[in-house]
Amino acid sequence: MHRESIEEVDVVVITPNEADLMPAAVRLRSSWWLRPLVGQAALLAVAVLLLRLGTLWWGQFGAIVAGVVAVGLTATSVVMVAEVAASRWKVAPPAGCHQLYPDATAIVAAYLPNEQHIILETLDHLLGLAYRGRLQVICAYNSPVDLPVEAELRRVCRQQPRLTVIRVEGSRSKAENVNAALARATGSVVGIFDADHHPRPGAFERAWHWMASGVDVVQGSCRVRDGSRSLQARIVASEFDAMYRVTHPGRARVHGFAVFGGSNGYWRDHVLRATLLDPSMLTEDIDASIRALATGARIVVDPEIVSTELAPASTRALWNQRLRWAQGWSQVARRRLVPALASAPIRGRARLGLMWVFVWCELLPWLSLAGLGVLVHDARWGGVQASPSTLAVTLFNLVVGPMHAWAGRRRLDREERHAAGWYLVYALATAAAYTEALNAAKRIGHLRELVGHRRWVVTPRPIVPIGGPATPGSAGRPST
Repeated sequence: MHRESIEEVDVVVITPNEADLMPAAVRLRSSWWLRPLVGQAALLAVAVLLLRLGTLWWGQFGAIVAGVVAVGLTATSVVMVAEVAASRWKVAPPAGCHQLYPDATAIVAAYLPNEQHIILETLDHLLGLAYRGRLQVICAYNSPVDLPVEAELRRVCRQQPRLTVIRVEGSRSKAENVNAALARATGSVVGIFDADHHPRPGAFERAWHWMASGVDVVQGSCRVRDGSRSLQARIVASEFDAMYRVTHPGRARVHGFAVFGGSNGYWRDHVLRATLLDPSMLTEDIDASIRALATGARIVVDPEIVSTELAPASTRALWNQRLRWAQGWSQVARRRLVPALASAPIRGRARLGLMWVFVWCELLPWLSLAGLGVLVHDARWGGVQASPSTLAVTLFNLVVGPMHAWAGRRRLDREERHAAGWYLVYALATAAAYTEALNAAKRIGHLRELVGHRRWVVTPRPIVPIGGPATPGSAGRPST
């Protein structure tokens, strides 16, 4: 077993022969899914026990808990329906931008041991991307060891004067790579991309149209281009359509603020230089968003600025990614929410929206655990009088996932949509176990943040043929 560790990065590579020689104890520890499953079962058991004891000591306790769950889930469902409805209105940059297109810079941040097999294709895509101004491409990467692909990167750099390749010595994060690239960036518009992202033609032009009207940051949408690879990839592809076509634009309209999502995001260069990315944060993108909003920056979401990416390579990779996201949002809420609420530029609806997203939505996974506890308690002892209403609200919330799946597909042009079966599988997964799995990741993320465990586990990239496999979401018209 070969192990490479870089501070909060832990990469394990096991060859087939080595896997056969692994002792039983090591193979048992490789059952990564067992511990979170046991942990969530233990949390549910504790919830049921507390509910039972509370009901025995005070007969109304169970009914009160059931009522709180019912009201909380109902309120959440109403807001989610409002977000879905709000996402119906397409946003577009103001017309009449007659300014010349400025120089732009595309920054690709990479951790090469993990992305050495895809980085050249991504740079080739960006170098071939049409732009009406001058487009500079910077690849800023870190690697604990020398790799053969680095020689190829240097060769391409010599052939392409618009490409700059930087090995960021001492870097242990994407944030440090992006910050180092900024020192070499010459564009007034800076796009940030992960190593698997392929933005579509017209992305930088459309982002500039927004900026010419006074916007500081533009977040585009991300689509999965290798969804045909596996059932899990299909689920993630459908989830991303719902996330970027429904949740993000709907939330921005309802709550009055938007966030930068880490990739396919476009910044005014001086705003990004003033903000920078914080390497100590697990979700440096959300952290930068809140800090930028607190200084008065204006962020918009434009789903028509599209970039395609690869789905996580395995179920374990997906779990680690969502666990990092969950803990990262919790970390941002803990460190940045109060200063943001106290800042003068954030007011009114945006202030309430921040409270909803970073307080209520952080409590929601625990409320859902209480709801499960009520249902289990009622099934065993029948002592919770309000359980019929709680059951009705829980069933209603099971419709939220399928509703997002339907809306995500509807928000796309016909030729852009994946097969209907993909969205159906995602809808069934959310109604069955996927949503609760994401809630479990959030609860574990909260506990990790509480004890200060902040190890960053790299999301492995799948190995796919150059240029494929293609899906309806991997090609299409320019976004202008």
